[in-house]
Amino acid sequence: MADYSNDLQLPGHVRVYALGLMQSIIGRPIKSAFSEQQLNVIPWKGWDELHDIGERRVTSPSQGVSEYPDTSNGFTSTLVALRSSQIMAPICPSLEITPDDLLDIGTAVSCFSKLCGAADTDSYLKALVAVLAEWEGLFVVGKDGKNSAEVTDAGDDWENDDWNEGWESFQEVEPLNTENKGSSLSLHPLHVCWSEQIQRQVALSLFGDVLPFLDLSLSKPNGILLYEDNAWSMCEMVLGRDFLWAFKMMMLLPYGDLQLNCLDAFEEKLKQEGMTDRIGKDLDVLILVLYSGVISTIISRSLYDNSFSYICYLVGYFSRQCQETCSLRLAHEETSSSEDENVNL
Repeated sequence: MADYSNDLQLPGHVRVYALGLMQSIIGRPIKSAFSEQQLNVIPWKGWDELHDIGERRVTSPSQGVSEYPDTSNGFTSTLVALRSSQIMAPICPSLEITPDDLLDIGTAVSCFSKLCGAADTDSYLKALVAVLAEWEGLFVVGKDGKNSAEVTDAGDDWENDDWNEGWESFQEVEPLNTENKGSSLSLHPLHVCWSEQIQRQVALSLFGDVLPFLDLSLSKPNGILLYEDNAWSMCEMVLGRDFLWAFKMMMLLPYGDLQLNCLDAFEEKLKQEGMTDRIGKDLDVLILVLYSGVISTIISRSLYDNSFSYICYLVGYFSRQCQETCSLRLAHEETSSSEDENVNL
């Protein structure tokens, strides 16, 4: 099967199927965001033992070196390279991503930089996101669980009833040190690629596409997509274009000083322009301020009076939305109940 899949005369989709089948047989299938076809193959439980025996046999002095020294890894890199080429085919038909481009993170970054340099449309950038999703199977999968306990064990102690009426003690609490929020997290192995991807999206003013990536990365212990220096540069770039999107993006990054810098810019903007219709109903801001912990800084420092008033307005707006939704639901239930009674009569 290895010889068959290495036949360059075969169509790409046939090679992908053959390689995917081999990955399933050895019990190491690579999930693909591109291929919807799922192989229902029972893994060969004795593969690892047989593979180890085979490696010892072919690497013995009497037999020389194996023709496939790292078979499973070779299958994986070839499969991912072929899938990546298929993803890019509608955008760049002549482009070919080879296993040599994916030997390690360094070669992958070099390859992606070339791809990203030519990205000038939304469809091109979406294809690059799909490519990065494929590459996760090589460089990320299997590492996410490494520090999962370190992140999740910090959970909420809801059984502790020591709230002290809440508000009075809340004002006495020191502002949250958001700089330590990412202490148990680490950079994504492909963070250089993601940094270039996000820079291109910002250059094309596709701010709404960036936020979901940053949001999803929060669930992974090794998911931070931007190095702090790059995040500062990104903040300055986005602030010059759209202060609201800059604020949202920075609230999703674990860099306390950067968040406070962005909060200062946000406060100044509110002081100059007041609360506009655009930001008056943006509940994403309320969610992100609560998540990041910046809310304690806004409440405890008079320096952020405008931001505090804005957050209070958002809380009021959210409460009104909830009340209206509940009223509509109750009215609907009463109407349904009346109709049922009339039917019974």
